[in-house]
Amino acid sequence: MAASVHAEVERKYDVDEHVALPDRRALAQLPGVAVVEGPAEERLEATYVDTAGLDLVAHKVTLRRRTGGHDAGWTLKLPVSREERQEVHLPLGPANEPVPEELLDRVRAHVRDHAVTPLVRISTTRQVHRLIGDGGVLLAWLVDDQVTATPLRTDSGTSSWREWEVELTDEGGRELWDALDAVVGAAGASRSDSGSKLARSLGEGAPEPPPPARLSRRSSAGDVLREALTTQVEALKTQDAAVRRGAGDSVHQLRIASRRLRSTLATYRPLLRDPDAAQTVRDELQWLGLGLNTARDTQVMQARLASLLEQEPLVVGPVQERIAAELTKRFVTGLREGLALLDQERYFRLLDALDALVVAPLTARADKPAGTVVHALVGRNRRRLRRAARRAERADDRDQRDLALHEVRKAAKRLRYAAETARPALGKPMKKLARRAKALQDVLGEHQDGVVCRALLLDLATSATAHGESAFTYGRLHAHEEALTATQEAAYRQALAALG
Repeated sequence: MAASVHAEVERKYDVDEHVALPDRRALAQLPGVAVVEGPAEERLEATYVDTAGLDLVAHKVTLRRRTGGHDAGWTLKLPVSREERQEVHLPLGPANEPVPEELLDRVRAHVRDHAVTPLVRISTTRQVHRLIGDGGVLLAWLVDDQVTATPLRTDSGTSSWREWEVELTDEGGRELWDALDAVVGAAGASRSDSGSKLARSLGEGAPEPPPPARLSRRSSAGDVLREALTTQVEALKTQDAAVRRGAGDSVHQLRIASRRLRSTLATYRPLLRDPDAAQTVRDELQWLGLGLNTARDTQVMQARLASLLEQEPLVVGPVQERIAAELTKRFVTGLREGLALLDQERYFRLLDALDALVVAPLTARADKPAGTVVHALVGRNRRRLRRAARRAERADDRDQRDLALHEVRKAAKRLRYAAETARPALGKPMKKLARRAKALQDVLGEHQDGVVCRALLLDLATSATAHGESAFTYGRLHAHEEALTATQEAAYRQALAALG
């Protein structure tokens, strides 16, 4: 059975044993509430699983198998905000069933190839009140939990506590949410600092991610680098899960995440105490990106050729059918190869290396102010772009110029990414620089897509001819791409001049 996914909007409250739940009359007077049902008792038994290194807990993710109650089954909870999580649910199988692969794939970038084993067993006796609106619509649950947690990897003994939970359904509104908070607080409960029962059961043993840094020109250059790496590594992990689920633009976004990391490691190389290790990571990120190229590039060409055909009045032969057949085959093959990479040990070790880089020691220069050091590092990328542009001007023929302009595009992309990492510390000048670098990157992206498209059209024409079909339309499309390339020269020069 396919997994069900929904948003869980919930608040937890610490409460002493002697505190009474708000009475039914008080709950019935809350905004939108017509009927209060309950209490109904549920007995829940949940086993939480994680790696030996608590990789899920470290990312505020919980994965459990629970019996009892209305939502018995396997549940994966992924953080969205302090009060909201995405909940992925699968029904129960046999008692000795392994963790479902469908859930593990959503957190594979965290668990990798490490074993996931039982961590804590949590037993809960729950009193459930259901707040019902007009027409019998469920608005919220208010539950009173008596909880006992038993560690399964240590002999530290059990712990017990009482807590209340308020969970809003899609039909409940903010007004009810705030009113419930006030009523529960007036009864003697206080907001809990623990995001989950598992986190509370682990106490000080639960790893906590560092809070986001507040950057300024006076921040250290190292803080800017660490914040950029932390954000970009998490983005890559997020896109890993999206690719495994087949989400729309995820292959493209995963490739972008890989390229951003490569760019950041190149820009900030002078701050890395072990630049050789960083270069090894850059090489592995390039390996990952290349493995995703076929699938993504095919998607781009499919969209480009579809647009060209819409504007082409002279279509001779089964052009659309051949393009669809050839490119669909390439995409499926490329996607299969790309997905295979994500399950290789080599990829998991890349993720390990990225995690290590986030906390790796830096040079003494990294302790200096971002306003000086980071500004200089971004300036190096600007000079790199200018050199690439001068080489493009000296190109002798069209093929050499196409290759040289591709290098200009890559330099513009690195400058843009560098400016974006610097923006939290250096502010508006970096925002402006990133915008102008992106404009140049976009112009040259169109140029490069045209170069790739012309080569593809030649391949398609050859294939069509081999099958006894007319190559006429492919030639017209090729000529259109050549003409388009010629018109891009002015846009290129304008975008380059804007960078100064």
